[in-house]
Amino acid sequence: MVVYERPERPTDGSPEQLLNHAVRYGTYCQKLETQVSGWLAWYKKAQHD
Repeated sequence: MVVYERPERPTDGSPEQLLNHAVRYGTYCQKLETQVSGWLAWYKKAQHD
């Protein structure tokens, strides 16, 4: 199992910091979503075997 590190909060509220954080956080969420989808597929397959 891979443990993804959650991005740190922005150090200030500048538009650049917020946009950079949004990109990093979005990537983090996509990785988690992919991982959970894999677990669900594995679980559903195990239920039918």
